[in-house]
Amino acid sequence: MQKSKRRQGITIIVLVAVILVVGLLFFVDFQTTNGSTISADSGSTSSTENSLDRALSRSSNLGINNLSENKTKSLHDQNAKLLKNHYIGAYIGVSNSQIKFSGQIGYSNVASKNRFALNSSFLVGDNYQMIVNNAVLLKLASSKKIELDKSLASYLGTKSSLLGKTTIKDLMLNENNFVIQKSELKRLSISVKDLKRLKKSSQSKSNEISANEILKCILISHVEKTTYNKAIENLIVTPMGLANSSVVVNRITNLNDVRSYKYILNDGIPVQSKELNIKNLYKQKYLLRMSISDIALFTNNTFNGKYFSKKYLNLFKKTVSNIDVSDHTNNEFVIQSKGNGQYLTIDTNRNGTKFFIVLTNFKNKKLSDRKVAADFYSLLS
Repeated sequence: MQKSKRRQGITIIVLVAVILVVGLLFFVDFQTTNGSTISADSGSTSSTENSLDRALSRSSNLGINNLSENKTKSLHDQNAKLLKNHYIGAYIGVSNSQIKFSGQIGYSNVASKNRFALNSSFLVGDNYQMIVNNAVLLKLASSKKIELDKSLASYLGTKSSLLGKTTIKDLMLNENNFVIQKSELKRLSISVKDLKRLKKSSQSKSNEISANEILKCILISHVEKTTYNKAIENLIVTPMGLANSSVVVNRITNLNDVRSYKYILNDGIPVQSKELNIKNLYKQKYLLRMSISDIALFTNNTFNGKYFSKKYLNLFKKTVSNIDVSDHTNNEFVIQSKGNGQYLTIDTNRNGTKFFIVLTNFKNKKLSDRKVAADFYSLLS
């Protein structure tokens, strides 16, 4: 009898010990989890860098809402405004590496009945490609592959008088302007050989466009000793883990590639019925496609200085200021970029922790993209 009681006592002691150990492990796990959350909020790059990536990779669908009840009502009101004005496009709002809301109306590809999704790949247009190229040049400077105050001629190995004393920094800040005839675009190889197609000019004629971005593409390709497409892959796509970003270099189109549409009215209602022909863009060999999620990741990583050395952050923001269309009163940038019937607008605070992105392939004539961006960006405050 006494032995039985002793066994029961030992069993109880063992059970209590097990319970205490499990409780201690749970407490340690809770503290560790809680501690990592606090460090992320305090600016830990290792935790924060991947949180937006994780959020974007969970689903390709748009239509997320993580706003408070009061702001949810405002979100519904803004969506109703888009519908009333027959606005077509896709949008996402991000704050502190968290997706606060997203949505879409219309088609990225009418023929295949594809609606906009996070992986819908847009032609980013002139101004956003400028931001991408400038960020890449700062990345190259961070890794000591180039010096921004050195002349373009010293890197491109040319004795042509075209480049003169223009430095890389001058090119980034558009201190000098280079142009190319539109008819020459389809002959580009994005190599030093293309310099003969460019000329220096203070302004573009009707049959010309600015060639500053083409010149940056040539420089990036030449320094990396590879094609511009491969350089973008090596310097941006792989390091940032981007999934749907590439340079248009052939006729092949992907299912998620966004098509462009002419503004057509049917009984007074705008409809996506006439597709613009953008099939020969590959001949230019430098136009960049990026998905909505990739644009969000790239914006987040560049405006906060994670992608390149922080000593270049002020210069980067100075280059952005050259294309900023905000009123310069709310500590934010408003960037608008367009090309080949596709339009991108970003409203962001200056450190990239809060931004709204809207893209469309069908220009609305009643409701401007900038107005849409301003209204939705206010929901992030």
